Parts: sequence; C-alpha cells; structure tokens
Amino acid sequence: SIFGVEMMNVSAFNLQQANNAGVYWIRQPFFDWDQIEPVQGEYHWEAVDESVILQIQSQGFVPMAIIKFSPAWAQLYPGVKCGPIAQHAFPAFAEFLRQLVLRYSRAPYNIRYWELGNEPDIDPDLVPPDSMYGCWGNSNDRYYGGGYYAEMLKIAYPAIKAADPPAKVLIGGLLLDCDPNHPPAGMNC
Repeated sequence: SIFGVEMMNVSAFNLQQANNAGVYWIRQPFFDWDQIEPVQGEYHWEAVDESVILQIQSQGFVPMAIIKFSPAWAQLYPGVKCGPIAQHAFPAFAEFLRQLVLRYSRAPYNIRYWELGNEPDIDPDLVPPDSMYGCWGNSNDRYYGGGYYAEMLKIAYPAIKAADPPAKVLIGGLLLDCDPNHPPAGMNC
C-alpha cells in the first residue's frame, strides 16, 4: 500500500483502524534530539518511548521516524528548539544521527526511514519556539531557509547512510501554506 498516516496517539485500537484502512506507513515523531542529548555527547536513550516503535513494528507497519527539536547548545536561535541547528553544531548532529541510526536501524526496531524535521518551511516568528512544525523557514531569505536546511542535509545524509547504507533519508514534510502562483491578498509567497 502507498497509504500512510501520522498518529498522535498510538494505541491498539488506532493501529487496528489503520490496518482496516490499508495503511502501510506510520509516520511518527519518535526522536526529540533535545531530550536525548540535552548535554552534548551525553545520550539519554531512555527519553525514547521504544514501546511505541515496537508496537508499530509488531503490527506489521513500516515506521517513518521524525527527528525534531534541537537542544539548547545546538540552536541557531537561542530558545527556539524547533528552529535550525547552528552550523557549529552540525558535526555533533551528524554524530547524534550516526548513534541514533546505529541503535534503531537494527532489530527489534528496524527503522529504515528517517525524516529530518516536520514541516521545516515555517518561519520561527510564526510559531511558538517549541512548535511541532520544524520552523527552519526564513522569510528574509530568497529561498526561505531552504539553502540552510540543505547545508544540514549535506552532513545528515552521509551520517545516516554510514550507519545504515540502505536507510532512506527524507526531508521534513512541507506545509506549503502559500502558493506563489496564486498568493492570498497581501501576501508575497
């Protein structure tokens, strides 16, 4: 099946409903970097609800893992954990990803799909600093922060692939709240 869902509440009932609907993929924000590595180099894997991953796996679904939230020491904009990672922290993020994928790409978790952020095309000025949106957007940039996100991908992709060569690296799903061909009145998209 090509169908997938994101579940805000993973439960036996919801998984059964997804199965009845023919869902194959379950997209889930399993990993909050700020909770796992609040201090650089110290990993707290107990911050991950591994039981949810196992529950999804046991029902035959394919998990798509979202990685979100930068720890305070890695934030480009202090206090904005949904925002971009500071460039000086890119190597630490790469190492975090390597450790994360080494741990969770193997049995019993078997995660193969890694999504970096959730809807990163939001300017941090438009949402709270701990928004579920990725808020890597930059309304003052011609490409709305896409170039900076691509710089992060240049370090994230090789780190993930080094840990698990068949892994798939996905960009965060886009919100695309403004159509540049048909902008709303008063908006420059």
